[in-house]
Amino acid sequence: MAKFQFAGTVQGRTEMVERYGTKASGVITQAAGWGGCIKTRIYHNDEKGRDMFVVTMEPWMNGDGEITILAEGILDARITDPYIVPAMFA
Repeated sequence: MAKFQFAGTVQGRTEMVERYGTKASGVITQAAGWGGCIKTRIYHNDEKGRDMFVVTMEPWMNGDGEITILAEGILDARITDPYIVPAMFA
């Protein structure tokens, strides 16, 4: 069995469930409503040797719209400002 690097959880009407990912697979989570979804991707960047994250707002199902990066950066809770916010939100 592979060694897991990442974990994700989700809770809806029923109990919380967990999913796991390796350095090779990462983990992607999505939470959606009628107007779109928020997607979080956690992955390992081999070049930087760091775990990274990207948070996007995206169209959902047959909806229209564009993919917007809300935040991205190094996944490290010890960093006080780990993300870059696009200029439209600054």
